Amino acid sequence: MARGAAQRRAARRGWILAAMLAGVSLAPGAAGAQAATASQQVLTLDWERLFDESHWGKRIREDLARESQALSQENDRIADELVAEEKSLTERRATMNAEDFRREAAAFDARATEIRNTQKAKAQALTQKFEDEREALFRAIAPLLDDILQQRGAAVVMDRRAIIRGRADADVTGALVTLVNDRFGEGPQPAATP
Repeated sequence: MARGAAQRRAARRGWILAAMLAGVSLAPGAAGAQAATASQQVLTLDWERLFDESHWGKRIREDLARESQALSQENDRIADELVAEEKSLTERRATMNAEDFRREAAAFDARATEIRNTQKAKAQALTQKFEDEREALFRAIAPLLDDILQQRGAAVVMDRRAIIRGRADADVTGALVTLVNDRFGEGPQPAATP
């Protein structure tokens, strides 16, 4: 019995703390009005959904997929060339003196290492380009978020993943996707990756 009462007191303290954090008064009669006001002050946004559903975000993903595919094909072609060159060197080894073979093998290894480093740098540049474009999208929508905050009389937009429970009408992701598509379309076209 005492354990049940302790659990109820702990739960009540949790609700009181949550209400205080939300700025809701626990005074009789005021709780309902202030709770409605507090729920209107916080909006939620699903960043991933915004990115996935906006034309700009879709274009970024399509560009990344296309450029990644091109880089993968280039890597496959280069790998095939290196395998053929290595096979040729191995086959010629029997007819070469040891010094010539060591010199050609060392040159091959140096070239292969340089090619691997170049291709790795290309992959890293592609990843960085994706992150830069994603960041540009999120920077561009900041004024749109300000507009939504003002239109809805809200004070805060929180990442939806940080919300444990909330009302569906607090989520502004769909409205923001529409605004982003209307204002920015597919966004600025990036320069080609070298």
